[in-house]
Amino acid sequence: MNSMKNKTLNCVLCVAALALSSSTLACAYHGDSMAGFAAYHPMMQRHMADTQMEYISLKVDQIVSTQTAKETNSKLSLFVPTSYYDVSVSLAGSEHVELLSEQSFDVTGLIKKNTMIFRTLKKGEHAITVRVKAKRGSVPVEIEKTVKIQSV
Repeated sequence: MNSMKNKTLNCVLCVAALALSSSTLACAYHGDSMAGFAAYHPMMQRHMADTQMEYISLKVDQIVSTQTAKETNSKLSLFVPTSYYDVSVSLAGSEHVELLSEQSFDVTGLIKKNTMIFRTLKKGEHAITVRVKAKRGSVPVEIEKTVKIQSV
């Protein structure tokens, strides 16, 4: 009889140990806001992939050096995810910058590459502001970047 009680007790202890270890693993997977292994749980991976937001990417030169009164080119590159619509770009030069390329245009594709052509009218530091306006759902989105111009 004593042997039977020991076997039963060992079985109960084994089941309890398994239950504790599996609940610990479950807690690691379902921790508070991505604590533990929650980020690696297969269901969380799927959820994160579904809710990942795509953003508009606007790339411009940060600093452009040029000579006064010389026609100068600067690149502009834009990536617009398909979830955005009514996308437009506008350029505005500071007081002594003359824009020679189009100052506003609409974007209809995913990728838009453009060249900003300008001339500075005076030596010193100047700027061109590039502004992108779009909509995502009913929410308006606006992105702004500045190109600094060093004119000698």
